[in-house]
Amino acid sequence: MNGYKFNALTWLRGAAAFFVIVNHVILSAREQYSNIDSAPFIQPLDILNLGMFAVYLFFALSGATLTLNYATKIKSVKDFFPFYVKRFFRIWPSFAVSMLVFIIFIEFFKASYPLHKGAWIELFLKNYSLVNVFQYLSLSFNITGPRDLFNGPYWSLPVEFQYYLLLPFVLICMRNKLTSVLMPLIAGAACYVIYSLKLIPMDRPELFKMGFSFFGGVLVAVIYPFFKIKIPIAVSITIFLVVIAICGVVANRIVHMPESLPIINDPNNFFGVCAVLVVGLALLTDVPKTKSRLDSFFMYYGEVSYSTYLFHMLFVGVSVVLLIDLNIHGYLEKLLLIFIITTVGSYYFSKITFVFLEKPSIALGASFFRKKPSQHMSEIRTQ
Repeated sequence: MNGYKFNALTWLRGAAAFFVIVNHVILSAREQYSNIDSAPFIQPLDILNLGMFAVYLFFALSGATLTLNYATKIKSVKDFFPFYVKRFFRIWPSFAVSMLVFIIFIEFFKASYPLHKGAWIELFLKNYSLVNVFQYLSLSFNITGPRDLFNGPYWSLPVEFQYYLLLPFVLICMRNKLTSVLMPLIAGAACYVIYSLKLIPMDRPELFKMGFSFFGGVLVAVIYPFFKIKIPIAVSITIFLVVIAICGVVANRIVHMPESLPIINDPNNFFGVCAVLVVGLALLTDVPKTKSRLDSFFMYYGEVSYSTYLFHMLFVGVSVVLLIDLNIHGYLEKLLLIFIITTVGSYYFSKITFVFLEKPSIALGASFFRKKPSQHMSEIRTQ
């Protein structure tokens, strides 16, 4: 698959990160930090308040991208270990460093934030122990709990990593066209059945509840080559915006999903289905090979999306402390301050962490399995 075809998937990853930021900005701005804060009201940014849709989109993108990259590389159990090591270095070092940053930031927040009981941002004030630190670092806290320590968005990271653990078992069973279609369907359905019947007790059930989106991404990566159509990028963008608008009115409870609909009467399941469809749309999109400056920006924003996801809550927290210190009480003024500081701050901070943290850790993971030049030449001579 030509590299430029991944552009649309990277753009979607950036969009997902942006939706998460908007969700947390709005949650923070809606809080009343004093008795004279104005009440929140519906405003245009609410249509992009799509935090859950964004996480489903991240999972669907991961399933699709990893399948495109590894479906032909994982042929036996011996191929599992390199995959696991590379994925570990992809997410864990950045996560571990971000935890250290948040542990330090929490002390600043405690010293700077005047307590307003019940505010959402006060997740930063939760007490934790050394055991909790290891539970989080081991990426097992969705099983053991406790939840919502250090940084609220962390909850999706163990889920993502556990999908990485499951994926090779699915890929190795995809031996032909039939099994390539059946295996993701079976895996996604099995996850949802386990969730529905509560067969495996966990502190948070998202691993199984949201599994259909990850394996849905695997499925669209498998089946999209059978569709010979190429959708013009303008049409794809229009369809994407329509999907976002529909998800936005559902997320804001302007429209309610009919109870008579199976599965997608749960809005979160609806978001998951939409996320999978959007990834399929991206794969069918005729992406231009030439890049404009705007294309390059969206591409880079998608590349730094993991760092954005990890660190944006730093800037949300700083924004809240600032608006309290500056006696800003109007809802739109609070929203604007938090939005500007968080979007701009997290973008530039993420550029730094991407270059000095993410890229080196990814390269380190890959270096363990890179063939030495002498070894490579020896293989060529024997062919």
